[in-house]
Amino acid sequence: MGRFRLSEPAGDLIAWLGLILMASAFLILTMTREPSLPRTSFPYHKKTEPFALVILAPIIVNIVAFHIYLSPDLLPVALLVAALELFLAWYYRAAFAPLFKPPPPG
Repeated sequence: MGRFRLSEPAGDLIAWLGLILMASAFLILTMTREPSLPRTSFPYHKKTEPFALVILAPIIVNIVAFHIYLSPDLLPVALLVAALELFLAWYYRAAFAPLFKPPPPG
């Protein structure tokens, strides 16, 4: 079926998780395709920056969760990235207002 044998886990939990993610191609797909949209839209136009923040938010949540549960040695860096995301979200809070408005009746 695949090239990887998952019969016995690796000694290190992170290595085992990496083996599982590589076997399912999840890591390759999320690391190459998902962040490409925010990466290309941030530097070009001010109107696309809030959209890039919306796209980056779930990625940053996954990064922070990974460092909380599996690799706490780099947790301060992940929390810094999350703090920068929250700061930018607060700065562009007027652009996010339509996301939280109730739909018009009808």
